Amino acid sequence: MDERESGGGVAISVVEDALLACVQSDLRPSTMIALQSKLLQQVIKVAAKGVMVDLSEVDALDVDGFTALVDLTQMLKIMGAKTVFIGFRPGVVAGLAALDSDLSALRGCQTIRQALDLLHET
Repeated sequence: MDERESGGGVAISVVEDALLACVQSDLRPSTMIALQSKLLQQVIKVAAKGVMVDLSEVDALDVDGFTALVDLTQMLKIMGAKTVFIGFRPGVVAGLAALDSDLSALRGCQTIRQALDLLHET
């Protein structure tokens, strides 16, 4: 890992040929704005083709937060980067399912290695 930037409840590092964004607090609107802004800037800066977003520290996610993550995925796709989410907690996934969220809209896994493998799939 190298090139580390943090602030706004988000730390971003470069891992191999991808960005790793670690969300260090719940996804409040201010955290989501910081995440979007930083990731879009860093994708351009390092020409990243993949982005991993670690949500293992996120205890709760409402429909608005979920929609913001889907929107982020679409923004990064337009910028040429694939997105994989790491570490969704079981309670978060169960809550989103109970709210009838389209869980297929996001790609997820449990480890950085799994995320890198998913990013390298064609």
